Amino acid sequence: MSATGAGSGSTRGRRVRTVTALEVGIRLGWGGAILGAPTAIGVAGPGAPPEEEAVQTLFDAMEVRGGRAAATVMELRGHFFRVSLPFQGLPDPTPLGSFAESLDQPGPHLLERMANPTVLIHERIAVAWTPYDFHIDGEFSHCGVNAFTLVRTDEGWIINGITYTVDCPDSLPAL
Repeated sequence: MSATGAGSGSTRGRRVRTVTALEVGIRLGWGGAILGAPTAIGVAGPGAPPEEEAVQTLFDAMEVRGGRAAATVMELRGHFFRVSLPFQGLPDPTPLGSFAESLDQPGPHLLERMANPTVLIHERIAVAWTPYDFHIDGEFSHCGVNAFTLVRTDEGWIINGITYTVDCPDSLPAL
């Protein structure tokens, strides 16, 4: 890992990788303009690791309300949990399959953006941890941290679980 905290390393099947917001902007051709109006940003540009591509594919599917596309990168029997802050206990889990189905229904425009993901990999499992912000119909809704668990199948990486925080808008800056 470099002095800036970005980079990658590999030892005995374990890889840790982080990407800075500046690297995200450079990959997407923004130069130094990282902040601004909501735009679909993510680190899964050309050459991005496949586990990050799975997360970005989900975000892209959410943006176009494409449930079938979302289903291609999710284990539909998996679940996600929303953790509100201050903590009020875990709600009932939402099946990823139900979420994918909901995306095929008419609804608001959704935009979720991530930056600076940290990815831990061992053999066929990975965890991707990333700050995010979320917009509904072009308006900022909330932000927090996503934690994705992924499994590498013979077809590629799939998301089998998501836990995310919903922080007060002033507790984490928008990306």
